[in-house]
Amino acid sequence: MPLNHHPQTQDRLRSVIAARDELVRLAYRFVWNTSDAEDAVQAALLLASQRLDQLESDASVETWVRTIVVRQCMELNRNRRTTTSLDVRSAAPATPIDRRLELNERQRMLSARIQALPERQQAALVLRHLEGLDYPTVARLMEITESTARGLVRNAREALRKMILAQDPHWVED
Repeated sequence: MPLNHHPQTQDRLRSVIAARDELVRLAYRFVWNTSDAEDAVQAALLLASQRLDQLESDASVETWVRTIVVRQCMELNRNRRTTTSLDVRSAAPATPIDRRLELNERQRMLSARIQALPERQQAALVLRHLEGLDYPTVARLMEITESTARGLVRNAREALRKMILAQDPHWVED
């Protein structure tokens, strides 16, 4: 069904598209690369606009689009299970160069470990800790129960901690 048959839903989708930067930030937390994040968001928005007629009338367009973005990112990660690097821009420009390089190295290591997690654990961890979403929202986005979301996050944190300590037993968070 064309978008013009759903004027309220069309307006809601436009507001989600207007908040594209937030979607790119969400995608970046999954793919750790600005270009890939933008590509995932573009693909998700295209898919959402093509499938708008599948959205239930009382459903949140924002949650629905975020779910599509997460799925696009997970698919992208599945298709390229290689280690990616973070943008140098992720470190604060005001820090001295040696500190910025150290932070970038830690971020690269951490992103590689996060990407090594099982897909569902990775998604739950990113949504909860990097995006700061509450457990009910994580559960809704992942289409799982809240208790499953809590378990996935707990297991992801523990697996991440073990991976980090196996590489560097003296790792401490700044």
